[in-house]
Amino acid sequence: MDLQNFKKGSAKKIIQSLEIKEEQLRTIINNTNNAVRNFPPADAEQALIGALYLCTALYMGVKKDRTPDEIYQAGAQFILNNFGFLSIADIKQAFELAAAKRLQVDLKAYYGTFDIEAIGELLNAYKLFRNTALNAVQSAIKKEQQRQQEEANKEMKNADARAAFCAEVLKWVAMAKEEIPPFNTWQEIPAAKVTAAFESEALKLDGEIKKQIWKQAGLEAVKKMRQEKAQQVAAGLLSAGHVKQFLDDIKNGAEVKGLQEKRKVIYAQLLLWHFVKPV
Repeated sequence: MDLQNFKKGSAKKIIQSLEIKEEQLRTIINNTNNAVRNFPPADAEQALIGALYLCTALYMGVKKDRTPDEIYQAGAQFILNNFGFLSIADIKQAFELAAAKRLQVDLKAYYGTFDIEAIGELLNAYKLFRNTALNAVQSAIKKEQQRQQEEANKEMKNADARAAFCAEVLKWVAMAKEEIPPFNTWQEIPAAKVTAAFESEALKLDGEIKKQIWKQAGLEAVKKMRQEKAQQVAAGLLSAGHVKQFLDDIKNGAEVKGLQEKRKVIYAQLLLWHFVKPV
């Protein structure tokens, strides 16, 4: 287990919630396999005695020359029997966190005295702190795994939806006995169905591509309305002045009745065309 197993954002949240440094969190999660109980007994005792020499002197003011070796040996054995799941790095870090007031332990109360009860109080407090950190890391990893699984499920759903839509479109083409036509001849595409499919993310396209398609749909909608109005003028159904007003409204960005609805339909057609078009 390492910080690299999940997103940096998750690690940052854990660090902030525990109010510790990144290297301190790394000490906790990277030393779970370095428990002193896994060492040969003699090696474990020597490593613990060395850690106690350093930490009790540095953080408790214990004088080595005034403390019998048997006291350090007893302290080492006490840790091995009761906190053997900790690593040497954990034990050193426990003293450091206590001195930084991150653990609810007052080492000054025992200043100058090697006290096994104080060691027990310190390591019990560190155990709780360590377990909180490990649980937070496990939770973050689990959330990341769930997120990855959800993404995989979405991709599968998207692939299935794509296959179904492609099959339907190709069936329409086969029935018409012609190759896939350009989008502007696709008058039978169910626009509402296609739009809903993209909005619900059953079908997905990159946001930038969708923006480009929406822009293209606007241009195509204007073009189509101009063609329709030109036909109506030719048939004597509209005046040239009406068409001029339409063109002025377009130029000035004014609202044009029916234009947005037409744009949405063309947008849906273009979305589906982009989704199923041959590569």
